[in-house]
Amino acid sequence: MVFDLTINGYPLVCIPWNLFLMIIPFFLFFGIRRYWNRTRGKSLLNKIILAIMAIFWLLFLPNAAYVIIGIRHINGFCEVSQFNNCIDGSWMIMLFFTYAFFGWVGFVYSIKLMSDFLAGITRRLIANIFEIAIIPVISLGVLLGLIQRWNSWNILTNPGAIVSDAVMYFCYWPYVKNLLIYSLFLYILYYGGGLMFKRRFK
Repeated sequence: MVFDLTINGYPLVCIPWNLFLMIIPFFLFFGIRRYWNRTRGKSLLNKIILAIMAIFWLLFLPNAAYVIIGIRHINGFCEVSQFNNCIDGSWMIMLFFTYAFFGWVGFVYSIKLMSDFLAGITRRLIANIFEIAIIPVISLGVLLGLIQRWNSWNILTNPGAIVSDAVMYFCYWPYVKNLLIYSLFLYILYYGGGLMFKRRFK
């Protein structure tokens, strides 16, 4: 008996795998916070270790936002139908919406945790600037994964090609447009989520 391990052409194994990648920044954040509380970054070695941990946190950070765009896999679940709907595939809408919702929550919390941590060790203004600056970086990471199919760890194995691809998002209008639109909507999702989940952050 052969089991279909895909949904609308999307491998089922990708769902738990992407959710796992999404939670890696949480573990890295808690490691950063614990190491800071223990060392306060007093020595040069402490600062280097914190910087390395922060770089890995940043590399895996786009994975939560990448889960959000997993909802794209509902495209074409009805080949011929009125209003692009059919009984056989309608359940996919709820599945991928819930999948994307987990990504949204993870995206908001990942940034908010680091922002509050920065506010505690520096100033709230620094944390606010961090929130504004980090979202275009996340958008770039998502697009590099979606369009160029790079993974977070490829920056260690093929940094030159990734940098070359990243430059296109600042030089050619179709790429710039995607980066601007993704950034805009991630701002909306982040600050909107911050208002909705405000009590959880206190």
